[in-house]
Amino acid sequence: MARVASTDSISEPGEKLRLAVRIGEAVRAQRKAANLTLSQAAQLAGMSVSHLSNIENGQTLASLPVLARIATALRTSLAELTRDEDRLVIQTSRIPVEPGEAAKLSHPMLQLEVFAEALADAGSIEFSLPPGARDLFVFVLEGSVVVSIDAVVYELGPEDALDARTPHSASARALGPARLLWATAPAQQF
Repeated sequence: MARVASTDSISEPGEKLRLAVRIGEAVRAQRKAANLTLSQAAQLAGMSVSHLSNIENGQTLASLPVLARIATALRTSLAELTRDEDRLVIQTSRIPVEPGEAAKLSHPMLQLEVFAEALADAGSIEFSLPPGARDLFVFVLEGSVVVSIDAVVYELGPEDALDARTPHSASARALGPARLLWATAPAQQF
């Protein structure tokens, strides 16, 4: 089960769009709760009907001053319009146990992607590295694996970890049954 939450940064276009949609939905819900038409609310907020409609439909991300005018027109507060933007992100998952099982453990809105794999003897995995500079972290829960990062081979045992900065290719092969966690995240800029 997952609950969507905002991030501290809306620099990514997708997050800005999602934020615009969430704010727009809150504005529409408050307008309807105030029993106002789109035209009435726009007039009270001192804006055009089309601008308010674009905000409600998530096509425009309203500035803070515009949101304040809308809140005043709807007889509510900025805090009420943005109340759901400070929610905790929760996702429940389980770490796979049976060989061949895999699971994505992280919430889809996080930049950090966390996965778990259970590998059979000689089972292997090609780590999926999303486009763009991504760092890779591998942690062995049980068993032993041979990890190849850009053709350099590392043997990892239980509780061993490997951290690779912006690899181009990465894979792992189990030396017997093994379970591991792996994660990718945007590369750190130093």
